[in-house]
Amino acid sequence: MTVHTPRAEGTAYRADLDGLRGVAVLSVVAFHAAPHSFPGGFVGVDAFFVVSGFLISRILLASLEERRFSIGDFYVRRVRRIFPALLVVLVLCLAFGWTALIAPPYDALGEHTAAGAGFASNLLLWSESGYFDRRAITKPLLHLWSLGVEEQFYLVWPWILFALFRLRVRFPGNLSVPLGVLTLAAASFLLNVVLLEVDPVGVFYAPFTRFWELGLGALVASPGAAGLSWKPLLRDLASLTGACLLALAFAIVTDARPFPGFLGLLPTVGTALLVLAGEQAWVNRTLLSRSWLVAVGLVSYPLYLFHWPLLSFATTQSRFEPAWIPLGGAIAASLLLSWATFRFIERPIRATRSPRTALALVGAMTVVGGLGFAVHRAHGFPARPVNAGLPPPYDWKVGYRYRSCFLDDKQEPSAFAPECIPRPSAGARTPLLLLWGDSHAAALSPALRDQPGFRLAQLTTSGCPPVLGMHVESRPQCTRINEAVLAEVKQLSPDVVVLAAYWSLYDGIDGYDRLDDEELLETLKQLEASGVPRVIVMGHLPTFTVDEPEVARATFVPHRYDRTLEHFDPRSRLFDDRIRAVASRSHASFVSPIDLLCNAEGCLVSASPVELLPVAWDYGHLTKEGATLLARRANLIPQ
Repeated sequence: MTVHTPRAEGTAYRADLDGLRGVAVLSVVAFHAAPHSFPGGFVGVDAFFVVSGFLISRILLASLEERRFSIGDFYVRRVRRIFPALLVVLVLCLAFGWTALIAPPYDALGEHTAAGAGFASNLLLWSESGYFDRRAITKPLLHLWSLGVEEQFYLVWPWILFALFRLRVRFPGNLSVPLGVLTLAAASFLLNVVLLEVDPVGVFYAPFTRFWELGLGALVASPGAAGLSWKPLLRDLASLTGACLLALAFAIVTDARPFPGFLGLLPTVGTALLVLAGEQAWVNRTLLSRSWLVAVGLVSYPLYLFHWPLLSFATTQSRFEPAWIPLGGAIAASLLLSWATFRFIERPIRATRSPRTALALVGAMTVVGGLGFAVHRAHGFPARPVNAGLPPPYDWKVGYRYRSCFLDDKQEPSAFAPECIPRPSAGARTPLLLLWGDSHAAALSPALRDQPGFRLAQLTTSGCPPVLGMHVESRPQCTRINEAVLAEVKQLSPDVVVLAAYWSLYDGIDGYDRLDDEELLETLKQLEASGVPRVIVMGHLPTFTVDEPEVARATFVPHRYDRTLEHFDPRSRLFDDRIRAVASRSHASFVSPIDLLCNAEGCLVSASPVELLPVAWDYGHLTKEGATLLARRANLIPQ
């Protein structure tokens, strides 16, 4: 998001644009507060991109036209506008996290603070996307991805406009700027469409697949479009069409399908039409220019920065019921803090013209980014009082045998290490149990290894369900890995095969195919046909909407309370019942982790009633203690 200040240099202030920003930020806040009620609200960010591209390009083009363009002055003004509110939010998040967050989430907060200070949040989130990605609500700085995209755009955009402006003498009618902007925006849009099926998460976060949205705003600001002289009726029609497209985007776009792609045209073209129509168009003057909406637009940048951390902390840290009360309080606090930041911090700093102010802000941002990096390097400072009574953070990479017997999202089946399939001792016939699945299967392995009664063959892969024939778009190697596992089954003749997965992940979102019950049933039949004496299908692990150690810390009382329903994800039960139904149509045995770890009072959050030993280390991946507890209750290992 870009901060707009009235009467920006070289341009005429348009109140309707602040009103449009008000609509955009309110839609984003509504989506984050009540995603099921406002599922399309997140496209408000796309509206911001277009408005930002228009405003900044208009200023740059005006300075170029008037021969007062200065790249240094441009970045000084960007620093004065962007840094103050962001610094406040980052500092407050670090301070609150020090007192309230246990080590793992505070470690993550430190890393995201450093990325936010460096305007690289989108790149960090892109790199984090995958099986062990923390849930959105547990990331207080998740929303800074859009700021990263925007500032990465403005690192190169002034130079591009400068070059296009210099080329205008070679093009008739000063068309170098609009043609150049159109070409670049079209190329970015095509990349966004082509890559959407290949890497939907990358398309969402990558700067080069988002630049077209800011470029569309720049196109509206370019010579020709900005100088259109429309009749009032055409302006009214353009503004009404734009409003309808934006409303349609709010109504039909959801996060259940990859975005933006072609769907991204709805909010962006709608916003571009509203901007292009001008402040005298009917929608702009009657709706977008309303004083209260303009007022929201004026504080839209700090409101955007404050609302998500407050909603995140209110959700993960509060146990107050009903839940809408802390969420409502978070929104009210966001409005108050955004107004105070705008009035007492942003406006005074923007009024200064000294480059020293910008240098001081850059220095302060560097320090804050360094603090975030220090928190991350220190693994969240586990010695803080808030971590008292908690065991050290679980090292899942060691426990799950990461990249050797639990492959990552890039490895092929040949990467399985020899120790993943232990050979029997000479002259002995020790039963073999083969563990097949994704990270929820790998989570069981620490409890099943080194058992005296059987050998464990672990063939697990991140994001690859144990379902033959299931194609995972974001992990094409899954098909080859599953075929290789079946070949090993036929060669090894294991006594038991255990299938486990994060079943609810495979719902057709974020590059994962939708789980097909018939393909799972066919997999069970193929295992039976391969001569496996016993096949066990593990149902869905109990999962939470926030990290389970956070829930455990807030609810566990030795000898009294080791269960809770707080933040329990009901999708766990739905998919557990679904997998049970599939297994019942075969000769396989079914084990329900939810039945074994949960009852009417809630799900176990500690593997011991005496001391806090979290069952899971994040939203649902088991610790060794949790895996041992489940394996014993499932009679996979001795009691």
